[in-house]
Amino acid sequence: MNGARVLEVLEMPRLMMTLVRLECYDEALDLRAYVKKQAVAFPGVRVLQGVAEEVQAITSLMISQLLAMFSANVQLPVCLKVVGYLRRLDVFSETALRRLFLKSRAEWMRSSLNKSDAATPSKSADGATPRLGNSSNNNSNNPADAPPAQEPSRLASASPQPGHPGYSSSTAALSRLVRLSDDTRAMIFEIITQYRAIFADETSGTLLPRNSLA
Repeated sequence: MNGARVLEVLEMPRLMMTLVRLECYDEALDLRAYVKKQAVAFPGVRVLQGVAEEVQAITSLMISQLLAMFSANVQLPVCLKVVGYLRRLDVFSETALRRLFLKSRAEWMRSSLNKSDAATPSKSADGATPRLGNSSNNNSNNPADAPPAQEPSRLASASPQPGHPGYSSSTAALSRLVRLSDDTRAMIFEIITQYRAIFADETSGTLLPRNSLA
């Protein structure tokens, strides 16, 4: 190898890192394939073998970036591209790739549901949703400042109205459960739709091949 050729080879790890950081995965995969081919063709060239090892280490970073996309709010076209890149890397079996996809999408669903649940209005110590009103009465520890208690007969006969403790706590809980149920159903439907579009398998009616479920 002449001097210019050696310099070109030595720059390949830096170029590989730049491509991965810019998410230019097609170009990064082409460069990886070229370096791998050269390393196989010249096994006795230590410089080339060292470059191949550096490129392989950067490839591990690229794999981590690609898998992290499955844990984000990504649409089907992006999922198709990511799976295509991972298949070109040829580091996972088809079954392992399916499991990683489902695991990562499940992590995305849990994270999204937790964020959605955390966005609900905070509740007071007794479980009721804070209501608009005289804040000094709500925060006071003096029993004399507390609002007068209603008679049991009136409480039993009157239906909960907005602003009533029973109304705010029960309605908030019901709204939360309904919203979480709707979000969960929508996310599961999205994950299954993505999975079936990416891993089309007419020979199996399960999410994973039968031989992988044993």
